[in-house]
Amino acid sequence: MDMQMPVLDGLQATERIREELGLRELPVLAMTANAMVSDREKCLQAGMNAHIGKPFDINEVVALLRHFILDQPFGRGLDIDVGQMDAPPVVEPDLAGGDLPWREDQASLRRLGGNAELLTELRRRFVASAEELLKQAEACETRSEWGKAADVVHRLKGSAGAIGAPRLAQACAEAEQALRSDAQGHHGGLSGAGLLRALEASLQSTLVAFADAVASGAAADGLTGEAVQVGESEVDACLLGLQVLKPQLDRADMEAVDLHERWLAEHALARTQRFARLNALMDDMDLQAASQECDRLLGVDVFLAGEAR
Repeated sequence: MDMQMPVLDGLQATERIREELGLRELPVLAMTANAMVSDREKCLQAGMNAHIGKPFDINEVVALLRHFILDQPFGRGLDIDVGQMDAPPVVEPDLAGGDLPWREDQASLRRLGGNAELLTELRRRFVASAEELLKQAEACETRSEWGKAADVVHRLKGSAGAIGAPRLAQACAEAEQALRSDAQGHHGGLSGAGLLRALEASLQSTLVAFADAVASGAAADGLTGEAVQVGESEVDACLLGLQVLKPQLDRADMEAVDLHERWLAEHALARTQRFARLNALMDDMDLQAASQECDRLLGVDVFLAGEAR
């Protein structure tokens, strides 16, 4: 159960499954980048059986599924955390980052089944979109929209964990917790703006740490951001792909994820900065926001394509 779904979050969805549908024996496993003790407790209180923190190791997920499906009768309220299965325990985050590295490769590669090409692509997308995400959080902060700012930081945290940036992920976790816990956005003497400035410094250090990996990936396939040279036919084909994707997003159909991946693989233009926000939203599985971004891209790009003729 994803905890950060639009419209109905994971806690509300689980409560309805338990109370309205009466499915009290169905195992429900929480999956979220929120890995703090308080978050796990909320999951259990809502009727979930276990908590899986992102980024996760697929072998640990399989072990947890086997635990509930094969090894014991189904039941509620069992605090089985993948951190107990040969993995480091989850700890409360510290904005200073402690001894966590800015970048780790081996664990990230293992989580992706050894697919180095996919890891490089995820890192390249992160570099293209991370600063824009932080700007969105800062814009929310200036309007005193602390909850929305925390939601954006949460997305940044999940992406950082997925690409192997543990120190940034930990800084994001602390900033998110502070933004959510205090309506005034104060934490340890820092205002909301101060928290985001500290986070920006962490992000810049992370981007430096990943510069070589992203640069080598771009060189391998000839991509250099917006420098990709495309003709009118490629623009038309790329926009057609978006038009096919849009109805799937409107219906929140998971087929949209596969369509998006094929669109990325088939069009070099799709992997440029122009589409960075859409790609970031798809990475976060925010299909509703991705649909809105599709509307924006189709409106702007169709006009530009027509003007170019």
